Amino acid sequence: MMSPARVIWLVGGEGGAARVAAREDGRISLRTAVDGKLVREIAAFEDVAASVAFSPDSKLLASGSFERVIKIWNVDSGELVTLLAGHENWVFSVAFSPDGKLLASASNDKTVKLWNVDGKELATLNGHASGVRAIAFLPDGKHLVTGSSDRTAIVWNIETRQQVASLKGHSAAVRDIACSSDG
Repeated sequence: MMSPARVIWLVGGEGGAARVAAREDGRISLRTAVDGKLVREIAAFEDVAASVAFSPDSKLLASGSFERVIKIWNVDSGELVTLLAGHENWVFSVAFSPDGKLLASASNDKTVKLWNVDGKELATLNGHASGVRAIAFLPDGKHLVTGSSDRTAIVWNIETRQQVASLKGHSAAVRDIACSSDG
């Protein structure tokens, strides 16, 4: 019997109705939140599925991978909707904007990319000295926060594509970011 693949990333959907896991074996598991019943499993990547994020309406699921691409899936059908390519290294984190129109991706290539959900690359944000490990939009949808192995977090203005603040002094890599509902 094959041992279970290690879960890399786990998130919940709108209202906690579903949860999804990105796995070390490249698969994505979608389960009901209450009892953990498997709804769908997607053979998403040949390599590690490193991150997942639901769109705000929970109709789309973005997944980042060690294959340097992002795939956007239809949650109901499990079908691939869009493939986003442009990073030169692993994609560690993905996040939808609060309005669901943008997707941000963080990569070990030291960049953050902004995409529309149809697959067009809109911008590349440079500012970290090492791989970007974490990403989150502020609730206003106008700002993005990124965390890096360089032990910094940067706040970005989405419209101007400029840094608003650089938060230094962390003793280790910034591997996760959470924003309060009031920003």
